[in-house]
Amino acid sequence: MYILKNGIFRAVAVGENKEWGSFENQLKQLMGYMTLDTSFGFTIIFNKRVRLQTVLDKREEILKNFYVELNGKECFRVVDRIKEVDGITDVLVTTHRNPEKDNSYFKVYHFIINAKLDEREASAVQARE
Repeated sequence: MYILKNGIFRAVAVGENKEWGSFENQLKQLMGYMTLDTSFGFTIIFNKRVRLQTVLDKREEILKNFYVELNGKECFRVVDRIKEVDGITDVLVTTHRNPEKDNSYFKVYHFIINAKLDEREASAVQARE
């Protein structure tokens, strides 16, 4: 997402979406896309196969242990507690240290699109009969 200010485009946010099963790689890819000037990032997980609670639990575990290792240094580790976003179900926000600048941090918002509903799957199956 970009804004145009004084004739100059500036990245405000960068996002990455993937189907559930590769969240850690999704997060690493997002970190690679972001720059010093990016205000925040976001991930969108599309879940079509497993119980929602499984995704919620595993996502939090991955976030707690996440970092990118470079020359023995842990980059992009979550520096504050993982927080829930008020008023939005199952959305988390994490804060990460910006490696390009001392005392600089950015936030990443983590969304889930849950398409694993037995009722919806049954409806789709019946429609194809």
